[in-house]
Amino acid sequence: MLVMFTVMMGAPLSSCIAASSISLQVTLGFSNTFRPARWTPLTVTLGNHGRDVSGYLEVRTRDGDEFRDNAFDITHRRLIDLTRDSRKRVHFTVRMPNVAHPLVIRFVADGKELAAEHIDLRTHFTANRLLLVVSRDANLDYLNDKTDHGIRVLYPHPELLPDHWQGYDAVEAIILHGVSLEELSARQYDALRKWIAQGGTFAVSGGADYAWLRTPRMIELFPASP
Repeated sequence: MLVMFTVMMGAPLSSCIAASSISLQVTLGFSNTFRPARWTPLTVTLGNHGRDVSGYLEVRTRDGDEFRDNAFDITHRRLIDLTRDSRKRVHFTVRMPNVAHPLVIRFVADGKELAAEHIDLRTHFTANRLLLVVSRDANLDYLNDKTDHGIRVLYPHPELLPDHWQGYDAVEAIILHGVSLEELSARQYDALRKWIAQGGTFAVSGGADYAWLRTPRMIELFPASP
């Protein structure tokens, strides 16, 4: 099935530069919005302004009930090598069990925490279904005023789209307008293709310049030639 998308660079949720000269920026979900109990994309951008360093990036969520003494941590880790003056963007797909506990992101090297963020999930969740718009100029904000529709329109940047199809778990539909799928990485495109193949709704609006509709990836997805 097919739909449409708008591009707006989501501001990083938070950033900090530790004494180690490691910077850490986080974008949670889509435009820093997510749905609880759904698989959610998480993008972490690391920067190194000091010596070469090797360590691991850790993302930790917490599930269960503290009052019933059955709470437990869920941890995702990636080994990371950071050379001097380098930046790396790392994608995760994380299930957010609830909003009661903060999301913790840490970069650890040689047993030391060099950078960390604790994100209060209570300020970034929505119960509404997500409509993603990736575009240069499309604006569907009026749908956010229709509270009875139960839809939340968001404008994620293509670079921050999931690299695993489960990252679209909370997404009702995607609208693409004037943005080429060739901008996505191979993993991001594969994730989108698999999500569509499993019944995801993907709509495309052409506009006056339809050359981007004839790009290889668009041709692969479309049932007909524009």
